[in-house]
Amino acid sequence: MYKTSFINKLTKTVVDMFFYLGIVTVILVPFVTPKIIKNLNLSENLIVPTIITLLLSGVCAVYIILQLKKTFKTLTSGNPFVIENTIYLKKMAIAAFIISAIYIFKLVYWFTPATVIIVLVFLVAGLFCLTLKDLFAQAVKFKEDNDLTI
Repeated sequence: MYKTSFINKLTKTVVDMFFYLGIVTVILVPFVTPKIIKNLNLSENLIVPTIITLLLSGVCAVYIILQLKKTFKTLTSGNPFVIENTIYLKKMAIAAFIISAIYIFKLVYWFTPATVIIVLVFLVAGLFCLTLKDLFAQAVKFKEDNDLTI
């Protein structure tokens, strides 16, 4: 039987906290963003596109964390090499690419160096998830072949 390590429990706790904090943060975006933009003396024309950008990317980020939570369930059950994890990783990759696309759009109306970094980070994260997906798919195949061996 698989014994969950302290690091796995800690990581799961952090992921759970990020999931719920992410939901709260996404809900608060429409209320907090206009105040922040006004306090920074930025153009009020940035309010609506910034809210849309933050809401869409926030929903995608919470979705990524949800998929990560599902992946942790298989890890803590002692059987991480299941086909479901490849599906979760593919969904995480798609969400990461969507976040990159959202911030590429943001570059059109408000260019910042930090936005370029966000685009690159989520592009790399998406590619990393696709690589892990392929790795898990191969591991699942090896596991199934091994399980069939007498």
